[in-house]
Amino acid sequence: MAGNYSFLFQERSIGSRTAPNLLVVHPLERFDGTPEGKPRESAYEWYRGLAAGKWGIIFVECTTCSDNPAERGHSPDGLLMTDSNLPEFKRLVREIKEVSPESIVMIQLSTGAPGNDMVGNDNFMKLPASSIQRSLEHMVKGGVLAAEAGFDGMDLKLCHGHLTYQMLRKTNTRQDEWGGRTLRQRARFAIEVVQGIRHGLARRKKDGFVIGARISEADLDNLRDIVEVLDKDLGMDFISVSNFPDSLNGDAISVLTQAVKMMGPKATIVQSGFTSFLANKGNPVERMRQALQLRFGPDFVGFGRQAIADPLTPEKLRNGQFDQIDWCKRCNMCFRHKSCQHYGEGRPGSEESSQADTET
Repeated sequence: MAGNYSFLFQERSIGSRTAPNLLVVHPLERFDGTPEGKPRESAYEWYRGLAAGKWGIIFVECTTCSDNPAERGHSPDGLLMTDSNLPEFKRLVREIKEVSPESIVMIQLSTGAPGNDMVGNDNFMKLPASSIQRSLEHMVKGGVLAAEAGFDGMDLKLCHGHLTYQMLRKTNTRQDEWGGRTLRQRARFAIEVVQGIRHGLARRKKDGFVIGARISEADLDNLRDIVEVLDKDLGMDFISVSNFPDSLNGDAISVLTQAVKMMGPKATIVQSGFTSFLANKGNPVERMRQALQLRFGPDFVGFGRQAIADPLTPEKLRNGQFDQIDWCKRCNMCFRHKSCQHYGEGRPGSEESSQADTET
């Protein structure tokens, strides 16, 4: 299908960096780590394959900031950001950049298993305050290590049922220092993490590291308070918008994105959920065009499962090869299998160890 896709290939700033296009790969939890939390060889292959697509921003998968492998939680073979794993993360960034030097490479950092309830918050409410403090310290260290590894920035995971999500919600009625009636009280963890990372980066003279957060709050009043803290109080470089628990509902994510943009944040806004628009909903490029041209549209459009269906999507669009793109069919079988069941054979990352648990 012929078309003008130049609107996707304009440069756009995000913090101190400039992306070569507006197409983003969101974190894909691939369960592709060794018992020590290092990337497996199949992970390096997967990210080299993604880099060949020349995405504007590549987010490396959700990575737990802990030296305890048991705290990976629902990602039992996930990655761990630790001192001992730093050489492997340096290699990962280097190999991505060798293939696509212009892509911005960031990593999503998480607290992992502690307090991760998904729906509900029973575990979080019972979690000792000392465990939350330890998670905070690990997150600060993880952010600084990410900069040491060469990442351009990080996504603080404040979404999808994790400890950091539970703390921000109105249902956080803890009576200790990690709860509170106001959002600013409940946001103590996020505030101290960002401040701690920035302090650590300043001490190491690491300038220009991009810091943003992914949120999935559907309560508009609470969402407004979250955005105010992240944008005005912390000066986040970007806010990535998702939804929870229905993280695959692209229409709901679109509404939340527009709500965030209406608040007038200085932060760059990245919308997730675009894979959900691809199946049986008309021309996917037109859906991107319509979203970006909205008065309160996002600055970047983000994909998860589409990157599994066809890692080369941006490069094919750049070269006018629309008809050669393998568009995601939204069957969601990649939740259970090692790769895309329609196009996966021979694709990077289709080995036995490379299960993909996609969020977008």
